[in-house]
Amino acid sequence: MPLLPVGPGSQVMAVTLFELWQNGQVNELASMGVVRIAPMTLGSTAFYLLARNRQVAA
Repeated sequence: MPLLPVGPGSQVMAVTLFELWQNGQVNELASMGVVRIAPMTLGSTAFYLLARNRQVAA
């Protein structure tokens, strides 16, 4: 599905990662993976901590 919205002059990150994989550019692939995963990890950790502190007793 991420391959569908690719148009001229624009490219989604999943397509970029796939192209790096196909071209054998492992170092660039790893760094792009970290760039993609780091904000998601920080966001989910912040959400977890916020939800844990506001937990309602049953």
